[in-house]
Amino acid sequence: MTSCLPPASPPCQSPLRSPLRSPSLRSPLCSPLRSPLRSPMRHTLHRTPRSTNTPLSPGSCCSTTPSSVQSPDRFIPCRKSLDIDFANFTLTQEIANVCLDNEDHGLQSYKNTLATTLFEDRESNSVLGNSLRNAVPQSPHSGAAPGTPLGRQASLRGVYQQNKKRGFQKPTIRNIPTKEERILDAPGMLDDFYLHLLSWSLGNLLAVALQNNVYIWNAETGSAHHLCGLQEEQPQRYYSSLGWSVQDPHILALSSGPPDNGIEMWDATAGTRLSALQGQAHRVGVLSWNGSLLASGARDGTIMIHDTRSGSRVASMTGHMGEVCGLSWSPDGLNLASGGNDNLVQLFDVNRLDAPKTTLRGHTAAVKALGWSPHQSNLLASGGGTEDTTLRFWNTTTGACSNSVYTASQICCLLWSKHSNEVVTSHGFSDYQLTIWKYPMLVSLAELKGHAARVLHLAISPDGQTVVSAAADETIRFWKCFAKEENSSMKSPHWDKVNKRPSLLSDSALMIR
Repeated sequence: MTSCLPPASPPCQSPLRSPLRSPSLRSPLCSPLRSPLRSPMRHTLHRTPRSTNTPLSPGSCCSTTPSSVQSPDRFIPCRKSLDIDFANFTLTQEIANVCLDNEDHGLQSYKNTLATTLFEDRESNSVLGNSLRNAVPQSPHSGAAPGTPLGRQASLRGVYQQNKKRGFQKPTIRNIPTKEERILDAPGMLDDFYLHLLSWSLGNLLAVALQNNVYIWNAETGSAHHLCGLQEEQPQRYYSSLGWSVQDPHILALSSGPPDNGIEMWDATAGTRLSALQGQAHRVGVLSWNGSLLASGARDGTIMIHDTRSGSRVASMTGHMGEVCGLSWSPDGLNLASGGNDNLVQLFDVNRLDAPKTTLRGHTAAVKALGWSPHQSNLLASGGGTEDTTLRFWNTTTGACSNSVYTASQICCLLWSKHSNEVVTSHGFSDYQLTIWKYPMLVSLAELKGHAARVLHLAISPDGQTVVSAAADETIRFWKCFAKEENSSMKSPHWDKVNKRPSLLSDSALMIR
């Protein structure tokens, strides 16, 4: 009887299957290459299933199942149970420690000094990976950061405190009051879009024209007085525009309406008339100073340039087909911008005033609001009337509109901030508000509401902080719109400390509400 037990394997025989053995010579029980010490699980995983239909060969008690050539067994680790990052860090840290022991002493001293300067006297520094226990301070700023105890890990708080110690400042957010500081009654304020009846001098004097009278309010002392008036025999006469001299802050130019349409020069401090300039054929609605030169715009579209020293007329231009309702000299005095009822903005060169050098087109309504940027010499802002309601910014070098924003209401006036890239505009129907814009993003920073009719006039204080507005509701309101320059010595408007209101004369037409 033939035995079915497999022969014993030689001691040097490999437990692995040979890939060169023929599949027909293998038997699951009788193969000399199958080790009896193999794991049952591995044997089960890599075992080829038997075929039940294979006939038994003579002389054997077991069947032989053909199978394909199999690859050697391989170990597949479970990565979930391994911390490879920690292992890598441990290996590299050991190598780094060995290298650190062999480093040059000068390099180690430099690292200690750098760590001490950045993070001061902390016992350890996780950012630089450097211990500061034995580090010797090498910097005058090596004292402990205020508010941080010794021994704490270097953190962003420590970096912030060190930067604060070195002078870094956090940007501040400016709070813009949306409520007016003071309100004055101004009975007799004309509701005419084309007139300019409010002006604030560099001497801190505020001038306002109420029909046929002009009043002066001193913002430093809070006193007010009546400057001049037209003859009572002609009640239909009225003042149409006024403007302070930029050279002498006590000289005021006044223009009156028909029938004479004259221009007069007044000393506001002494209360005397200095001279009279040659008038124009039609009403003068706007005046603008440039040194000793005075530009005036009339209803017939003509613009006159007067020399106030000699009283003569320097130039006469016809730049508009409609009434001139806006005039503004550039800060350098080399260019004059005019806006008209013909929806155009004209630019004149002071050295060639016979014709405009550039015509800016884009508005679809009268352009009264004009203003040059005090921060960029070739930037001009303009605002359109009821049918346009668009605030536009022009590059006067190329004549292109660089930016614009739709405001949804009539733009009556605009002013630039003296200290920042901000613009304040006054509007008509329906909110009658003042809007402060951030240039060039043209984001509305604040809307100042309070007037009950369109805001026709704006003026800014000499310190660039307060804006005064006059509206057709016969009120004058003071707003704190802009931040004050730190090194400015100009005094703010005087408010009565007891009554918390402007100190005005009781006989003045300007009354406190």
